[in-house]
Amino acid sequence: MPKSIRAAVVSIAATIVAVATTTSAALAQDTAQVPTPPTSTAPATRVDEIVERFVNANANRDHVMVVAHRGSWWDDGKIVLAENSISAIDRAVGIGAEMVELDVQKTSDGAYVILHDKTLDRTTTCRGTVAETTLDAVRACHLVIEGTGEETAEVVPTLEEAFKAIDGRILMNVDIKLGVEELANVMRIAADMGVPTSWSSRTAPAPPTRSRPRAQRFGRSARRSCSCRSSTTARSPSWPTSPRPTTPFRPRRSRS
Repeated sequence: MPKSIRAAVVSIAATIVAVATTTSAALAQDTAQVPTPPTSTAPATRVDEIVERFVNANANRDHVMVVAHRGSWWDDGKIVLAENSISAIDRAVGIGAEMVELDVQKTSDGAYVILHDKTLDRTTTCRGTVAETTLDAVRACHLVIEGTGEETAEVVPTLEEAFKAIDGRILMNVDIKLGVEELANVMRIAADMGVPTSWSSRTAPAPPTRSRPRAQRFGRSARRSCSCRSSTTARSPSWPTSPRPTTPFRPRRSRS
C-alpha cells in the first residue's frame, strides 16, 4: 500500500476514534444531568402497609381485612382476656389483625375511657354508671374476664392510652357510645397526640360527602364511629343526626 494511502487511512481511523471518544463523553455528561426517577418508598410502619393495601383495594382483591372486635379477647371459642383492654389490643396485633374496634364512654369529669357498656357492672369490679363516675373512680376499677368473672390486673384504659397502644402497629376504629357531637372531641385528642386519622392521613382519600341517603343506609352506629390511623372507612362527622327510618322490614314473599 502506498505511503500516502496508508497515512490517509491512519488519519481517518484517528478521527473516528476521536469522534467516538467525544460522543461517549457527551453522552455520559447528558446522562449524569438526567434526574433519576424517584423510587417507590416502602411503607414506614405496619399501619402504613395496611392503609396502602386498603386504599388500593382493587390491586388487593384477594386480601380480606381482619378486624378484632373490642380487641382480641377470645381464643379457640374461649374468653381469655378482658374486652377493650390494652392486652386485648396487644393480642390483636400479635395474631395479625389489621384493625381493632374499641368503644368509648365518658366519665362525669369529661374524660374518655375505653368501655362498652354505660355501666361498670359487667366488665369491671365496680358498680355504677360511667357518666356519673369520675375518672379516678373508674381507674380504681379492675377489668374482669366475662363469663368467669376473673379479676385481672388491668384497669379501664383511657382513650389516650389506647391511642398510644396502637401507635404504628394496627388501625383503630373508635365506636363512640355517646352522642355524635363527641366525635369532634375524640378527633381533637387524636390530633393533639399526633395520631393520624382518616381525615388527616396523607394516603387516605377524602371523606365521603354524600349525606342523608347513605347515612340512613348504614344506620346510626355508622355516624358515631371514626377511625384513627386509622381506617379510611370512617363516616364524615358532618352527617345529619336524624333517627333511622321507622319503616318495618317486610320480607319478600315467595311466588312458588
